[in-house]
Amino acid sequence: MAKSPTAVCCMAHAVADENFLYIQGGFSAMGAAPTDVNQFFALDLTVATWPTSNPPWIWPESLGIPPPTGSYHSMTVEKGIKNLFFWIPYQANPWWTYNVVTKYWSNFPMNVPITKQHGIRNGLDMNTGTVYIPSGSKDGAEMVSNTPGDPRISVLPMPAPINYESWVWSTQRNCFLHYGGRTLTGNTPNPVLKTFSANDGWQTLATTGTSPGDLSGHCMVAAYGGKKMIVFGGNDLAGVAKADIYILDVTTLEWTVGMAADPAQARSNMACGVSGDSFVSWGGENGGAIKDATPIVYDLKNNQWTKQFNRSVTATAPTGTGPNLPTNSATSPNPSGTPNSQPGSTTNIAAIGGGISGALVVAALIGFLLYRRHKRSEQTKHDKDEDSIGLSPRKPQNHGSDYNKGELPPPSPTRPPLKPRPADDQSAFYTQLAATPLTSHQSGPHAFLRDPQGQQQIVADSNEGYVDNEGEIHQLSHLNDRTILSPLRDHHNNNNDTPTGPRNPQLRDMEEYQQGRGGGGPRGPQLRSLPTSQVHGESLYTDKNQYLDRSQELARMMENIRAEQQELEKSRLEHETFRDTQSHRLP
Repeated sequence: MAKSPTAVCCMAHAVADENFLYIQGGFSAMGAAPTDVNQFFALDLTVATWPTSNPPWIWPESLGIPPPTGSYHSMTVEKGIKNLFFWIPYQANPWWTYNVVTKYWSNFPMNVPITKQHGIRNGLDMNTGTVYIPSGSKDGAEMVSNTPGDPRISVLPMPAPINYESWVWSTQRNCFLHYGGRTLTGNTPNPVLKTFSANDGWQTLATTGTSPGDLSGHCMVAAYGGKKMIVFGGNDLAGVAKADIYILDVTTLEWTVGMAADPAQARSNMACGVSGDSFVSWGGENGGAIKDATPIVYDLKNNQWTKQFNRSVTATAPTGTGPNLPTNSATSPNPSGTPNSQPGSTTNIAAIGGGISGALVVAALIGFLLYRRHKRSEQTKHDKDEDSIGLSPRKPQNHGSDYNKGELPPPSPTRPPLKPRPADDQSAFYTQLAATPLTSHQSGPHAFLRDPQGQQQIVADSNEGYVDNEGEIHQLSHLNDRTILSPLRDHHNNNNDTPTGPRNPQLRDMEEYQQGRGGGGPRGPQLRSLPTSQVHGESLYTDKNQYLDRSQELARMMENIRAEQQELEKSRLEHETFRDTQSHRLP
């Protein structure tokens, strides 16, 4: 069993993310000469369940200068639980810090006139990290603010000098909630709910339902992620301690009344915290008597006091209390101080609730599995449809090569457009791109080699001779070069009938040409006209490299084909990369 702390009242306390309830200082005895207790400990709220007779206390290590002695002071927790900030008005330097990580204490001088009064609160703006101390300066007329680490201190005017109030940051409204307390002079109550933020200043909120009324020395803590505020205990205007508990819906600003504790548990100036469905209060005083060191626990889910802490969290925060709940501690139905519990009723409710919850979980699980199966089926069909398009089967994905090496661009968030593919069969596709053979009568790419009149040029070997304009064949055995003859014209049949030759309008048919001109096809390589030269007085066209231009043309055509192939391959890889990326994102 962990060491138990000394029972005190009027301590500084703060809850850290519903994980720890930190407590420091306080009085162990009241009267004309109250006894200060310099103790620093915490209640571990991360423990799932424990009886109030054996709470899990922990004792943080303290290094550096000794922790301060204080009572009726206040504490707040930095976001992330890195530091605890204390405001101790009767210390020479009221600002103290405990570093939760390094375990060191430190203090910071404040160059403003400090309000030397009990019950001055501090709180942290969780958005900016600035600490605000209402009524902290000039006898309560000004509010002090400072951002830890910044030596500058700011002051703001107060609507009225108040102490013993509650001052809590609301994550739901992004502002401080200020409730209750009394004026520093005149003992005037402050039974209103106000907000404060750096941008909007002070605002009064209109609430509905039964409010806690005139309270001071009470506690107010956030519950259910800030959706609720729990107010417990405190003294009324006459100084009588209360055992009532109230719940504020921060969104609707409606107060509801919980089940009051036994009158013997009424208290003020105590420590309070919330974790899950359990509200915890420890210490405090009632009529000058210090309460014992046993914490009391309120079950927010079932609206009853209990002797068992449970960290479990209700899926939906309770919206109010059940019927016929008492609203005054004087009429508590359980004067003995023991928890109000109904074992049979509680067991039945738990069994029914457990059965319903189990059915809902099973239904949700089945629905999820059906949904995932449907999505996988759709993805499989989609992959098959995409695999049927392309020039080659899909290769296995390689997670460690192209993409990681940066050879391919990162996948686009949108699907890349598919480029049209002229044929499903790769061989057929390349066949369509191939050039027509030069000997074919359908050769097209070199049709520009015709003469301007579209006449066919005839190629003859220089060793065989040439045909002149009269159709006579001449031998050119002394020439080593190939020659291109003048355009051949048919002087034997010069009529206007439609020619029957495939490409030459001057040829009636191929057989006539072969018989009348000594054989040889009319469709030799068609070359452009060459500069003229004189051979035996005849006009000839010569070129020692008559196939050079044609070879260059073919080379260009093949280069274009290769470029098209590379473009198609790149498009295919981009599409497959996108598809693989999308398939990995599916559940």
